[in-house]
Amino acid sequence: MTEDQNAKPKRKASYSKRRRTVLMVLLGGVILLSGIVIGSGLTLLWLQNKLLYMLHHPEDAPNAIALRLQSKLDLTDEQTKQVEAILRERQKHSQALRREVQPRVEEQLAKARDEVAKVLTPEQAKRWHAYFDSMQKKWLPPAPPAPPEAEKGKGS
Repeated sequence: MTEDQNAKPKRKASYSKRRRTVLMVLLGGVILLSGIVIGSGLTLLWLQNKLLYMLHHPEDAPNAIALRLQSKLDLTDEQTKQVEAILRERQKHSQALRREVQPRVEEQLAKARDEVAKVLTPEQAKRWHAYFDSMQKKWLPPAPPAPPEAEKGKGS
């Protein structure tokens, strides 16, 4: 065999370079989109966990909000204490309102739970009840108990 017969046909260098460039741009785009999706998903999970924590631990909210406002508004330590005190007082009133209203909300939710179950098969109803109960427990924690001084006032 001669050297000419063993030689493989050469591709055009510009075609190969262009193809490599297109592949690199596509790969970069895929990596970028993957990062956006993963970052967005993790941010949503973090926000959900933060919201759930505040729903289940409302006693921590005034301090957390006051600290956030301190950094956002450049509050002094004295202002931060005053803001926290105001938020704690407002929270007491909000929780009292919630204790009044939540039983009515729970009654409506129970009616919706039972009415939906009536149109389902027994197996579907069982799964529906489990799902509904887990969502209610997750997103609608029990109303906070009345503070001890409020209960003393009721008994007098």
